[in-house]
Amino acid sequence: GYQRESDASTTREQIIATLRAAQSKAITGQSTSTWGVHFDTATADQHFFSLFHGASYAAGSTSVETEKTPLLQRARLTNIDINGNTGGNDIIFSRLTGLTSNYGTSTNSRAVCVSLNTDGTTCKLGVAVTAQGLINPL
Repeated sequence: GYQRESDASTTREQIIATLRAAQSKAITGQSTSTWGVHFDTATADQHFFSLFHGASYAAGSTSVETEKTPLLQRARLTNIDINGNTGGNDIIFSRLTGLTSNYGTSTNSRAVCVSLNTDGTTCKLGVAVTAQGLINPL
């Protein structure tokens, strides 16, 4: 229904905004650090993504994790395909350049999908991240 579609769309916009915030903070050298976004699907029905700074994500570390966003009720993170993250779910932007080696490796540089909770892993809306740091909806 409409609410599920709206949850998926809102979630994708939140992800894009968070990725762009991480990139912006990296480019400006905030906290003299790299910045990234971690996608967490470890617990069913409790998916979230987090803005963090530093070389890697540390769950619950207030010195690293700066903003945690739980997904809306009807949305799920699926089809996470990120280069350089064997078993990991992080996109990290380089300090000052905003480039990333953690780009999407699926079709059209898709890095992550937002799916509806009723559709399993069927990709409803995607988010692309390129090696050049372009972040776009799919």
